Amino acid sequence: MTNTAQFSTISDCYNLQFTVNAGETVSNSVDLGGTEMVGLFIPAEFDGTTLFFEVSTSLTGTYVPLRNGDGSRFDIVTAASNYEPIRSLAVIAGVRFVRLVCVTAQSTTSTVFTIASRPLS
Repeated sequence: MTNTAQFSTISDCYNLQFTVNAGETVSNSVDLGGTEMVGLFIPAEFDGTTLFFEVSTSLTGTYVPLRNGDGSRFDIVTAASNYEPIRSLAVIAGVRFVRLVCVTAQSTTSTVFTIASRPLS
């Protein structure tokens, strides 16, 4: 059986994370280099119901909202303690530099979201 440690670009598919600090709405920037995001683990500490992504051409570049093909923002409506698959992989395909935005500020504690990704072939 194949496991993610066999791929030279990553050691596993759950080693990348977004952190949104308490009182904030925007996470750190993440370099998905060599992988594509396929889902997001929503932690129990999450305050809110809606998330979206911002993307850039470089890790320290200018970030813009990720949009659907129809021009609307690509939102994820969710709740704490969930796993949310990226239902439209075409929307996020080709994105390397990304950060997460919570519509509601994280009031209780810093919130860590684990990214599910898979290696690019």
